[in-house]
Amino acid sequence: MSDEQRKVSKATVFKYGSLPIFSTIFLILIFSLIALSLYTGQKHGYLYGILGFLLFVPFFSTLGLFVILGYSDVIVDEAGISRRLLGWVWRSLLWSEIGLIRVINVQASGAIQERTVMAIIPIETKSGRKLRNMGFGKDVDMPGRLLNVMNRYVAKYKIPVEFKAGDSIVSADHL
Repeated sequence: MSDEQRKVSKATVFKYGSLPIFSTIFLILIFSLIALSLYTGQKHGYLYGILGFLLFVPFFSTLGLFVILGYSDVIVDEAGISRRLLGWVWRSLLWSEIGLIRVINVQASGAIQERTVMAIIPIETKSGRKLRNMGFGKDVDMPGRLLNVMNRYVAKYKIPVEFKAGDSIVSADHL
């Protein structure tokens, strides 16, 4: 999706309120690893501290990146739907590229309540361009408004919707 298309259309941005919490926890974890590496280096030689730092920081950085990307902004506009983090659009799909929206209720092990996730599944392209699924939860700041905006485009572009609960799948014409 080109930047010109995005600028012309009026976008509705949906944010996750818990992103600052996850970002803060991630930063505390990284700084704790740095402090632990320095302490280990002082006590057992700096080679152990550097090795520990080099082994664990890439792992936690990658994990943190996936968590932060999962809580990036959801942007819905005339052109399509996209995910954005700090102004960088890292995933987008045009409405014409969406083949199905599947709403799934997920009960994580140990979780008290269910989480509802929308999986946006693209169509197969004739050009051979590989389109990847996009997903997000309904735990954005304004979930009712997100559903209203999405329903408007689902009706306009006649995108099929499925609800999956357990083993059963039910088709619908709106979210």
